[in-house]
Amino acid sequence: MSLDLSKIEVILDAGHSRQTPGKCSPDKSLYEWKWNREVLELVKQRLDQLNIKYYVLHTENTTLNGSESKDLIVRANRANARYKENKAKGITTILISIHVNAAGNGTSWMNATGWSAWTSFGKTGGDKLADALYDAAEEYLNPLELRIRTDMSDKDRDYESNFYILKKTNCPACLVENFFMDSKTDIEFLKSDFGKDVCANIIAKGVLNYCSKL
Repeated sequence: MSLDLSKIEVILDAGHSRQTPGKCSPDKSLYEWKWNREVLELVKQRLDQLNIKYYVLHTENTTLNGSESKDLIVRANRANARYKENKAKGITTILISIHVNAAGNGTSWMNATGWSAWTSFGKTGGDKLADALYDAAEEYLNPLELRIRTDMSDKDRDYESNFYILKKTNCPACLVENFFMDSKTDIEFLKSDFGKDVCANIIAKGVLNYCSKL
């Protein structure tokens, strides 16, 4: 059974904001908050083409008084309010938070590489969404011979963490870590138009995969 695409809304979240300290490549050529928003705009274009509704969770300057914790509380509250509104209308809501990974503190190049998806701990609605995103990642990244990172310790591919936006959001939610900004292997791909397109395509196809399995 597939879900009627008119009955789904994707909450899109671009992680962090201009004021978030750190969160950039060692050579300062990639700032995560900016990259996340650029890819989110590409995802919006693809969802428009598919006639899938979306709701942008953040604003251009979401961090309140420089506090990431306050920012995350605002984002989670907005997401839950939207989920409640949609549920009353019979609309299925999912959340995808867009990020770039880092292995270090942003001051030196590291060796980690690859794409991954994260959910909160335990069996949640986010697991099906993560699975759909991993299927899309395999479709786009395997032909490019780019690494897909997995954690099979709980018998599924996604990683688990207490990320606030996942733990405090009521709808199925997944956080996508699009390669590593402190990897010389990953960063040129991330900065390229082609790389951004690929990362956006994974998210859009992941949404379609999710809808086809409901």
